[in-house]
Amino acid sequence: MGVLIKDIANDLNLEIKELIEFLEEHKIKTLKSSNGLEIRNSESLIKFFFFLRKINNKLDTNTIEKVFDKYIKKTKEYPKIKEKINDLKNIIKSSYENPEEFKQKVEEIKFFESKYNMTLEKDFMNINNLKNIKKNEKNEQNISNELKNIKRIILKIENLKNIKYLDKFEIELNNEIYVITGNNGVGKSTLLAALGQLVNKNSLSQEFPGNLFEESKIYFTLIDSQNNEINILYKKYKESTKTKHWQSYFIKDANIEEKNIGKINGFIESGIEGERLNKFDKTLRQKILEFIEKNDFNNDKSSLKEEKELTKYFNEITGKNHNFYSYKYSYKEKDDNKENLKTVTKDIIIYNIENEKKYLPEFTLSTGEYFIVQILNQLIKKIDKKLPSLVILDEIELALNPKLQIKFVEFLKKEFCKKNNVTFILATQSISFIDKINNVFLLRNNNGNISIFDNFKGKIIKTYLGEEKTIYDKLIIVEDILAKIFIENLISELNTQYLYMIFPFGGKNQIAKHFKEEKLINEFAKDTIIIYDGDVEKDIIKEINSKLDIKYSSIKEMNKELDKKKKEIIEQIKNKYIIKNFNTAFLPIDNVEKYIKYLIKEETKEFVEKVQQQIIRKTTFFDIKDNLQLDKEEKEVFKSFVEELKKCNYTEKEIIYKLINIIIEINHNNEQFINLKNRIKKFLNS
Repeated sequence: MGVLIKDIANDLNLEIKELIEFLEEHKIKTLKSSNGLEIRNSESLIKFFFFLRKINNKLDTNTIEKVFDKYIKKTKEYPKIKEKINDLKNIIKSSYENPEEFKQKVEEIKFFESKYNMTLEKDFMNINNLKNIKKNEKNEQNISNELKNIKRIILKIENLKNIKYLDKFEIELNNEIYVITGNNGVGKSTLLAALGQLVNKNSLSQEFPGNLFEESKIYFTLIDSQNNEINILYKKYKESTKTKHWQSYFIKDANIEEKNIGKINGFIESGIEGERLNKFDKTLRQKILEFIEKNDFNNDKSSLKEEKELTKYFNEITGKNHNFYSYKYSYKEKDDNKENLKTVTKDIIIYNIENEKKYLPEFTLSTGEYFIVQILNQLIKKIDKKLPSLVILDEIELALNPKLQIKFVEFLKKEFCKKNNVTFILATQSISFIDKINNVFLLRNNNGNISIFDNFKGKIIKTYLGEEKTIYDKLIIVEDILAKIFIENLISELNTQYLYMIFPFGGKNQIAKHFKEEKLINEFAKDTIIIYDGDVEKDIIKEINSKLDIKYSSIKEMNKELDKKKKEIIEQIKNKYIIKNFNTAFLPIDNVEKYIKYLIKEETKEFVEKVQQQIIRKTTFFDIKDNLQLDKEEKEVFKSFVEELKKCNYTEKEIIYKLINIIIEINHNNEQFINLKNRIKKFLNS
């Protein structure tokens, strides 16, 4: 038997690397096993707990006592010293709560008789900064308790691996599933490892080891159901020991204080360090396989523990008929410090197929099924169902075919989110997962600066991830290329999460032909708005006013109060010009060419000034105007105006964009322009 260092680290919220250095410094005897570094004998464990205050003088004594109770029973000499355990616990507690008083007594204490005698080194008590211990412990315990009621998490990252700056990532612990997606190298795993620190104290040290990341900072704002905030900073420097270890700091007002925080209930399954990938090495697999083949579990199942939940869940997801059992498998391996062999015990899962007598180890399942078993086993064993839980799963789709991905995510939603109070965060590029989730975050990395687009539901993700050919979520149909450029300029500052296209369709007659007769709309996008030139609305209004002998200024106005007969007449007239039952809007100008001709002819002051400033060189607006034949049609006037402006060393495309942008600028307070902009904004974000 032995006590794993990683288990102690997890229970005490300390870093594994920090504990290992501590063990080496104080020459506390450890052994390596297939599961990691461990302490075997009682003397070493007791010595470990005596010196523990030196590594962190703010550990909660009640927690230390609880952890000591848990692990001392697993040590080698425990049967011989169990009658003295209460005395030992009191001595350890005394050493923490009253260090100066204990220092005077420490030399007199004998912890073991004969060969189990242990004397503490004199330098043990040379510990600084032990004042205000009880106050610190109280504060520490308050922070730990408050984490049990956390409802919202806000995360900010600076200079962590491939993330230079991530301003704000926010989730609710609301028993739902969140998906983080994006291209390779965008920072998904880095983000998850940072979040993982809330459920696993060693997440940062495992994912970001070594002496790098000195400039890294991770900020958490944790908010409970009463809107109380806990603000925490993680950085790779431990102030109390002046060492490069990941350490948490409690931020309150303008003060930053080194404190260890508790954990949120849950776990992280990493894409690199996860249990799915690292549970067995090749040699151990072969040993287990040979052992099971030699044993007859059909006649004696006493050593097997039936795993009913695992059996139920696995079969529900996969449609198989397997029965799962856990088994404590012991084997011999060479002791690193000795020539003799040592005994190692490992929990393994064994299964058989219904109506078949053959038993097999878990790793003989298909890779995808094996991964499902590992995740399910952690959900069953590591989740406290009485508390809200956060489960973080990186590369969730590993080895799962699309059909199994869909079944798995549907199962998680049904069985764990609501029933077991679990919130999931999944990192994936799988469209099978993304299509089934409402809360999707798309990460984009621009030279280390992370942009997060949340709550995606559109096909832009599929296109962005290269899963399918471009198909648009939103389609804006306009009459011609000038109207397209007009809309682009009008909405240039708008942001949308959807993939959209502005498509010039060659006039209102072409729009009517293709969308009425050929019904092409669904081949372009699932949501469409048609924006006609403003003169179309004027033509509709003119004919309606003439036929009904009434006066309206807009279609919106006439729709307010009309009797049935008038409505029928109006619909007939409208259907001559625009497509029925389509989302429809109109430009606030008749068309670009006509409006430009009007601005030239009227010599509108703001238009003249902006054209002179932004386009014209070595001549004047009025000189150019004199070269135009304004009695011609607007298309001819517009074309001639552009040709004249090309002499200023701009391309035709550049001039058109500049002119249309000037139209938008001089009408920035125009109500019709503002209304159309708001209409498009609503369309693009609904």
